[in-house]
Amino acid sequence: MDKSWIQLHTRGRLQYINGVKEFLTFAVAHMKPGTNKILCPCKRCSNIEWRPPNQVEDHLYAYGMNMDYTRWTSHGEDNEDDNDNDAEFEDIVEDEEDVDDVIEMLNDYQEAGTFQNFGGSQEYGSSEEESKFRRLMSDVEQELYPGCRKFSKLSFLVKLLHLKLMKSCSNSFFTLLLVLLKEALPEGKTKDTYNSRLDLEVMGIRHKLQPVCKNGKTKFKPGCYSFSSKEKQGTCEFISSVKLPDGMASNISRCVNTSDCRISGMKSHDCHIILQRLLPVALRGYLPKDVRVAIIEYCLFFKELTSKTLKLDVLERLDKDIPLILCKLEMYFPPSFFDIMVHLPLHLAREAMLAGPVQYRWMFPFERKMHNLKDYVRNKAQPEGLIAEGYSDTECITFCSMYFRGIETRFNKPDRNFEGSDEKEKTSVSVFSQHIKMLGAAIDFELDPVEWAKLRWYVLNNCDEVYPYIMEHKAELERSNVRNVTEEQEENFYKWFLHRVQEMEEEGSPEVAEDLMNLAIGPLKSAARYTGCLRNGIRFHTRDREEKCSTQNSGVVVEGEHEGQMIDFYGLLGEIIELSYLGKNQVILFKCDWFDLSNRSGIQIDEHNFTSVNFSRTWYKNDPFVLACQTKQVFYLNDTKLGTNWHVVQRSQPRGNYDVLEEDLESENEELYQQESNGGSIHVEIGDNNVLFHRDDIDMIDVDAGTVEVHRTAEDLNMDNDSDAENSSFCDEDIEEDFMSPSDDSDSTM
Repeated sequence: MDKSWIQLHTRGRLQYINGVKEFLTFAVAHMKPGTNKILCPCKRCSNIEWRPPNQVEDHLYAYGMNMDYTRWTSHGEDNEDDNDNDAEFEDIVEDEEDVDDVIEMLNDYQEAGTFQNFGGSQEYGSSEEESKFRRLMSDVEQELYPGCRKFSKLSFLVKLLHLKLMKSCSNSFFTLLLVLLKEALPEGKTKDTYNSRLDLEVMGIRHKLQPVCKNGKTKFKPGCYSFSSKEKQGTCEFISSVKLPDGMASNISRCVNTSDCRISGMKSHDCHIILQRLLPVALRGYLPKDVRVAIIEYCLFFKELTSKTLKLDVLERLDKDIPLILCKLEMYFPPSFFDIMVHLPLHLAREAMLAGPVQYRWMFPFERKMHNLKDYVRNKAQPEGLIAEGYSDTECITFCSMYFRGIETRFNKPDRNFEGSDEKEKTSVSVFSQHIKMLGAAIDFELDPVEWAKLRWYVLNNCDEVYPYIMEHKAELERSNVRNVTEEQEENFYKWFLHRVQEMEEEGSPEVAEDLMNLAIGPLKSAARYTGCLRNGIRFHTRDREEKCSTQNSGVVVEGEHEGQMIDFYGLLGEIIELSYLGKNQVILFKCDWFDLSNRSGIQIDEHNFTSVNFSRTWYKNDPFVLACQTKQVFYLNDTKLGTNWHVVQRSQPRGNYDVLEEDLESENEELYQQESNGGSIHVEIGDNNVLFHRDDIDMIDVDAGTVEVHRTAEDLNMDNDSDAENSSFCDEDIEEDFMSPSDDSDSTM
């Protein structure tokens, strides 16, 4: 009689169940006449308690049979040497001699009273605790990987947790260890491994995802979200070439390793800049359109949500769009991509409607404060005391500094790009009232007559106080039937204007002030040239100076008229010119290179409202000047879609600057006032279901022949399906290799 089942640690196997039935049949056949009970040979009773056969069956399932009871002498078997039994036990003992008796741990836990009803009776599986116990028993039975005799799934996990506890390992280290073990151990049958793709061939479905055998090698088509080597390199080169305006973010290019295609060492704010600004532009030239659009819409959702200007209608639209965006992402990315952080955006738009602008609730101020508190620590043995002491000292000194005069304190500390206090008296002419701080040393030079005339006319033509005189002069020219009024005004208006102001001054007109007379006389022929300036919290640099800097501050945009329509003129700052007038008055002008926006050869706008301009095409070369106070700052990013000379325009606005409305702010529709939204905007649409989940335009993935089952049949597939629940990975979360795009912001491989 085969009694090897007695030595089994897992009592859920068919061999153990059949052995129990065989034992009960034997014991009942040799039961004493007139009795209906037999001795219970379980580990708990040890042939001491007499019980009915059904209770004995329950105990054998719950506690297991005493492993030393191999000759059933108490149940009618002869007490003789049975060498055959020893031979029968030899194989099973040899297989399990190195396996820790984890089942004994479960039995001791069970004997505490938690699983009293576990067994083979009608109460089997009637409680939640019994279900948990069954899962644990299943984990004891399951091999760590096919062919592993030394570890079961449960025993291996218990030992890992034991080492973690003994050596005080952090959770992050333990997670990395599990990832490493997953890569090192042989692959099991999991849902997302390579072997699952072989099932598609057997089932005859999704032919484009089936493996392809070429030249003795097995290849798989990469997922639709996968980058080719060229695309990885191009994305890293794009990020490494990025120059942002001063103060917008740190130097992100230092975080990129283009040779290894890795991005690491970024701060949390840098990650937000990449998500909201850089990633949507970088993906324009890569990935299939459906995948690219879904990711860009996800990025632009955060960009609109964190803008300074939040409107209720926009928030309501975002609240409706984000479920659709996530559904589109679920069509392309594997399930392991969707953790709790990807689900979180579902609630953010509604939260903004209830709690107000995001900038008053995000974590950046708290992270900066924690950095300041950590700086107080000099002795790591007592960090709490040092933080408390440093905080108290700071509070005391800050309080005392409120009574000091003439020194810089936390309350009067200027901003990074503060242009200084306006000590100059306000003049009666607007162009003389520009509040700008020049950077660098002045380079004096003499204006040539042509350039001097253009500067003189531009200043007069853009001065509010001179506008009535321009219209008066224009009316006179029209009455005189002059053919080209615009050209005539540009050449001779300054003479007429000077004569008109002198006449008014002689008549004693109160409209003529000293500043207006100085403006009419015109600028001096000697001017000064600078390479940088500060205006309204914005730092401007010339194009030449910017080449040696890690920031980009030369991009400008000006609203102007072209062929009767108001458009935005995009350009690069070439020179900063300071004109000098009588009375110590100055006017600051920018000399810019304007990009040609007349047709699609110079400007293109895509479906996400991203504007691309061609740097190789310029216009208005005879009209390069603009007042410094008229400009706004933009920066340009390389366009990965259109080519080398094309750049995507990104608007920027420094923190603390607002475009305040001059009209009545009271409105029936209240708005959450925060920041002006710039750049792209989202327009979510759900397309058709004809989605390609693979890429044919990049190289396929080579798979080691040792990791692939070459010959599989439908019968093998059915057997695998029956054992899916028993062949899960030792780690609760599937770690997908080669098919999963990285999602770690701080240290990722493109």
